[in-house]
Amino acid sequence: MQYQLLKLIFRFFGTSSFYDVNVPNKRVVDYSNLDDIKRGNETSVVYKDHSRVFLGWFQGRIQEHDFARKRVLDLGSGFGGRTIHYAQAGGPALCVGIDIDEVGVSEGSKFARYLGQTNLQFVLGRGEQLPFKENAFDYVLSYDVLEHVNDFEHVFQEVYRVLRKGGRFLSVFPPYYGPMGHHIKRTKLPWINVFFSTEKTYEVLRKEYGDSFELWPHRGKILRRGLNGTTVKAYRRYLGRSQYKIVHEKLAPLLSKPTEIYRGIRSQTLKELLRILFAPTPKIPMLREFLTHRIVFVLEK
Repeated sequence: MQYQLLKLIFRFFGTSSFYDVNVPNKRVVDYSNLDDIKRGNETSVVYKDHSRVFLGWFQGRIQEHDFARKRVLDLGSGFGGRTIHYAQAGGPALCVGIDIDEVGVSEGSKFARYLGQTNLQFVLGRGEQLPFKENAFDYVLSYDVLEHVNDFEHVFQEVYRVLRKGGRFLSVFPPYYGPMGHHIKRTKLPWINVFFSTEKTYEVLRKEYGDSFELWPHRGKILRRGLNGTTVKAYRRYLGRSQYKIVHEKLAPLLSKPTEIYRGIRSQTLKELLRILFAPTPKIPMLREFLTHRIVFVLEK
């Protein structure tokens, strides 16, 4: 029964584009090539907007100029666009991007060299074992990354170790049972992982679409490799065991202003009505796990 329902969901609520599969032949760019330079510049422009969206979640509490003459770590830097923007716009003494993907680190490094950014570097590594000395950074930034790390609590501890006294950890990430916490890009239908088993969902994706994913047991759940299943409750449990001081924390509801869904609604009146409707939902215990769109926090060492 689940199999047939999932087939119908992916057929009638699917998306035409799909980018959440393993890409075996990622192309490393050559910045001696004019087309690759153009593509790199376009990437930088796109991530400039992404960077502003990230900082927008903090509602003015953190601005790009706060990074001036500071040492900044971008945890989960991907292909480096956001990291490069931070280095250019914020004026930090040093901005380091770290990621587990070799191709992303290579692309970011090449584009940084092409731009001549001397306050910028990219490093291959994992959040659970940061290759830096203690007290190395003033800020650690993490945008939609913490749901992907293997050991959430260990990353919390590692970030604390590399932060200087008074340094801040800024992060935005979706909880596992939030609307799109399943991270399945074949459908925009929310809560797939709430109503259907992981095993059955990926059985359908494998058999019907040929998508290849690895599943793994993690903290009592069966998950897709690359997700750790962190819920609002688990995050708060990890935070309670840590030594951080909470500077700011928000469970952002559905249709929070920085999100694409909110910006896609044309009627300003409808936007405000929906914002008012969903605003209190993360405060209601029975709804918190399912209607929290993003967990937003600023923690201090």
